[in-house]
Amino acid sequence: MMEFLVYQAKAAVLLALFYMFYRLLLSKETLHRFNRIVLLATAALSFVLPFCVITIRKVVMLPAQTGDAGITSEAVAELAETASPWWQTVLFVIFIAGALISLGFTLMSILRVRQIVRRGEKIAYSGKGQIVVTEEKTAPFSWMKYIVLSREDYESDHEHILTHERAHIALGHSFDLIFVDLVTAMQWFNPAIWMLKSDLRALHEYEADDAVLRSGANIKEYQYLLIKKAVGKSGYSVANSFNHSTLKNRITMMSNKKSSRLSAWKALYVFPLVGISLAASAETKFDYRYEEQSAAQWDSVKVVSSFNVKGSINLEDLPKIVVEVSDLEENKPLYIVDGKVAAADFNLKSIDPETIESIDILKDKTTVEKYGEAAKNGVIIIKFKDEAIPFQLANAKPGFNGGDVNEFSKWVAQNMQYPEEAFKKNVTGRVTVSFTVGSDGVVKDVKVLRGVDPLLDAEAVRVVSSSPKWTPAIQDGKPVAITFTFPVIFAKR
Repeated sequence: MMEFLVYQAKAAVLLALFYMFYRLLLSKETLHRFNRIVLLATAALSFVLPFCVITIRKVVMLPAQTGDAGITSEAVAELAETASPWWQTVLFVIFIAGALISLGFTLMSILRVRQIVRRGEKIAYSGKGQIVVTEEKTAPFSWMKYIVLSREDYESDHEHILTHERAHIALGHSFDLIFVDLVTAMQWFNPAIWMLKSDLRALHEYEADDAVLRSGANIKEYQYLLIKKAVGKSGYSVANSFNHSTLKNRITMMSNKKSSRLSAWKALYVFPLVGISLAASAETKFDYRYEEQSAAQWDSVKVVSSFNVKGSINLEDLPKIVVEVSDLEENKPLYIVDGKVAAADFNLKSIDPETIESIDILKDKTTVEKYGEAAKNGVIIIKFKDEAIPFQLANAKPGFNGGDVNEFSKWVAQNMQYPEEAFKKNVTGRVTVSFTVGSDGVVKDVKVLRGVDPLLDAEAVRVVSSSPKWTPAIQDGKPVAITFTFPVIFAKR
């Protein structure tokens, strides 16, 4: 909900900026078709750019885990599931109400125009369009392929009117109006969209007026006709009216000196604005990695030398490992797959590497003591990836220390360490992380969704990663992996 409102706010700011520069640089130029394209393109860009986020990634090294963290009263953890503040709900409801009202007016306008078209007398003219003669007293207007004229206008000299309205149809102005009406519904609170809509309709009239003058019409006679028809109004937002209310501007624009094509270069203002938008929305994401454990910590584990690996195996190394292990005909090691001893005919080549999360290869006397004589040639421990489901979908939620997420919150609060440097600099805030509780109850895949500071982010990742095992979630009677978010607040008392 809040993300949607923030997106609309970003689009509103971009729309206002694009329109402001258009008014400053291009609105007085007679490049009507070009200006029309600029207005439509920038309106569309305003909704696309908020989705374009440049991500800068930085690696933050965390110290190797050596045990439980110390207890501090300077940090607190909050529950993962929190309700949206009431004011967000109110804003969202107001926004939706405004959008529906705006769309309602557009729909009513379309229905009213269709009603006039359906009731009027239809007369074919050159091309695919039709003239609709209505008995109602209305100003000439066009919509889609229809030109609507009152009986009085049709029976009088209407050549210039038809040329004007045909230009609207040929240039596809009706589609522009539908598009901008939809944008207006999404930005009804933004004054810039209402001004943009008015300017776009004016550009439609300028283009159609140019078409009439290029057809050979006398400019003075045509201007007199505009003044004569200025007393009527069509009143339909989706229709192009012959006597659009910007009459003075239209007459002035006809008399203005045509702008040089070089004036189109002013539209380059769009590019720096796009660049500023992308720079403003850029974000830095931190990848947290633990430092390698010292050799002393591995004294009790001897790695099988023929496999040429150390400790846990990355997926990038897996193809080579598969070949080397599977080619061993003698002295076959003991396979333990997802915590269970594999059958004697187990073949590593039959496994899809993408389904494996990690491989550990061990060989020393403590391994034999733990796994028995079958481990004399080494032990290969294979762990598969869990297919995690959202927290809310689990039939039975995971448990922690005999409780629920509340217990985990307490545990995090007791085991967090406020980074000394961040404490001195008075750095506070909420770090939102996501993580997975595997079907084996192990916490993994801890990631920062919304960070505050690298120091606080790293501590949030560290403490959540060091969590003891959970009681796994249950789905359809089986343990499953689940994912959910967890906000951690760092606050000084």
